[in-house]
Amino acid sequence: ATTEIYTLSLHDALPISYLGKARKLVRTHYPEAMTAVQPKANWAGPGTLPGGLADMYANFGPVDLRLSYWPADLTLPSLRKLWGLQAGYIYDPSTGEQFKNWDENHTVIGRAGDDCVYVFDSRDEKVYQVRYKRMRWKATLVFESIGEYCMVVVALSVVCKDLGDELTDAKGKMTEEAGDKALMELFELMGRDIDRAEAMLVRLGWIQPDED
Repeated sequence: ATTEIYTLSLHDALPISYLGKARKLVRTHYPEAMTAVQPKANWAGPGTLPGGLADMYANFGPVDLRLSYWPADLTLPSLRKLWGLQAGYIYDPSTGEQFKNWDENHTVIGRAGDDCVYVFDSRDEKVYQVRYKRMRWKATLVFESIGEYCMVVVALSVVCKDLGDELTDAKGKMTEEAGDKALMELFELMGRDIDRAEAMLVRLGWIQPDED
């Protein structure tokens, strides 16, 4: 049993640690939500489930988790429903045919509105934010690992949940209070590395880059 545990963890020790933090955050702030170990056999899509995604569902295991998020609520599907989430992105739901303008190495793992999704890249095992602009999908690297993605989006969802209507101003822009609160949350979770936490929030559009 010990050998199996270490074999799983050696895939990437840092993301596993982050996945554990994500699971703890969900259990603390979303007690009604479900997380569960989900085996690779639950994958309904073609081919083999990438190792990083297998780790996500083995060590975090969201079960159709809906998170308060900005700019729109974020949904993390169960592994059984993950292939269904690809409809409209990877393939045409009416014909099953794959779209040519979508990167075949990208698997949608979370959706925040219709034009903003997070994808796992099976080549580098990093997570990108993908937006639809000018008739094409544009991918921007945001998270260095699947574990970092899970931990950060859950942590930021807690900020959204706590602040409610005070998260944004009348124009829908993130308030300074929200940015500061998010920064402190990530500062604690990311090894008290303020530069790294700040860079993450800038990439996500939660705060503006420091001009100094």
